[in-house]
Amino acid sequence: IDEHHNVIKTENGILAAYNDRLECLGRVIPYGKIQGMAIFSRNFLILHIQGEEGHIEIKADKMFCALKYLYLYHEINDQNTKEEV
Repeated sequence: IDEHHNVIKTENGILAAYNDRLECLGRVIPYGKIQGMAIFSRNFLILHIQGEEGHIEIKADKMFCALKYLYLYHEINDQNTKEEV
């Protein structure tokens, strides 16, 4: 989604979470580049990526749990913040 809320591209794929990154459609997104993550409605995960205009929306079926990705993101950010101090 661009900064004017226009859909740029729509694709189907698999979202995978690791301890240092998210991967989707061959794209690797390190947690350090994610400036913000939010949930919209039940199945939308929204990512704001450093250095990119607009945002990424990940929508899935009712079996998708966006909350676990948000929790993981916050847990990793909390750990990284503690290590920096």
